[in-house]
Amino acid sequence: MKDVQAKYQKRLLVFFDILGFSEAIKNQTKSCDEIKSMFDEINIVIHGFKQDYDGFEIHNYSDSFIAHSKLQIFNREIFKLPIEILQVLLKYDFIARGAVVYGELYFENNSIYGSSLIDAVSSEINPKYHGHPRIIMIKALQI
Repeated sequence: MKDVQAKYQKRLLVFFDILGFSEAIKNQTKSCDEIKSMFDEINIVIHGFKQDYDGFEIHNYSDSFIAHSKLQIFNREIFKLPIEILQVLLKYDFIARGAVVYGELYFENNSIYGSSLIDAVSSEINPKYHGHPRIIMIKALQI
């Protein structure tokens, strides 16, 4: 059996994380039950988004979220996901920051990597914006 060669795909990617999440966990300013309720609401948003917009892949790990799609034309619908999740976060006194980028991405099973993810994370952790909530579009988004 011949192995299939892994290839990057051009994907529109949204990456963001929750500001203050680690501190809330460490300092127990939010109970485990509150955090669970917040993520239950976020998962409802994610599930609805997946049903409404076929072709989107959405992953989250702790307080980081990655959504991506093989869009050939920029579609502002990609912003609905972070906006709806931000509304849930605000209800629980959290905010977020992140980036939207178009570029190469590899994803399969639990593996996800590529230049678009690196660009999004790099811009998100830029010290120039440390602590400032925002979701930016990176220049490479021009597709």
